Amino acid sequence: EGGLGGEGGLGGEGGLGGAGGPSALYAALFVPSLFVLFNVGDVLGRWFAALTPLLGARALLVLSGARLALVPMAMACALGSSGGQGDHGGGGGGGEGESAHALPGGDVPALALLLLLGASNGYCASCAFMAAPLRVAQAEMEWVGRTMPLFLNIGLTIGSLLALPLERALD
Repeated sequence: EGGLGGEGGLGGEGGLGGAGGPSALYAALFVPSLFVLFNVGDVLGRWFAALTPLLGARALLVLSGARLALVPMAMACALGSSGGQGDHGGGGGGGEGESAHALPGGDVPALALLLLLGASNGYCASCAFMAAPLRVAQAEMEWVGRTMPLFLNIGLTIGSLLALPLERALD
């Protein structure tokens, strides 16, 4: 029942980490690999948006709102017996045979969720950036095209600031 870092997984018994848990290399590369996985999903979502017809404003709003349902799943993946650090060298650590994951399957559900978050992010953002200028008067198209990245960055900043207290609450 372990995942990539649990028993029987890449970092666990019989895996890259040997019998003592995740290897130092696995622990060091786990977080960077999450960034890569998210970005792969993001690129796939943007590519898919380029190949499909644009969604209407209501459908895009519903799809973007539906992404909020992924937040509790992401929190469940972060929760574990070792204070939200999983078994990737982040401190704490469960006893022998104790799962450090709130969901069955170890890291696999978390990695799949991260890929889904990346793909939906790329798809929704690309659709919004392509559709918004088409929904305003010709004279305002350039202004809309310039201000959308500004508001995207404001949203990212607010999300990052809200993540800090949420992370503390999970610990």
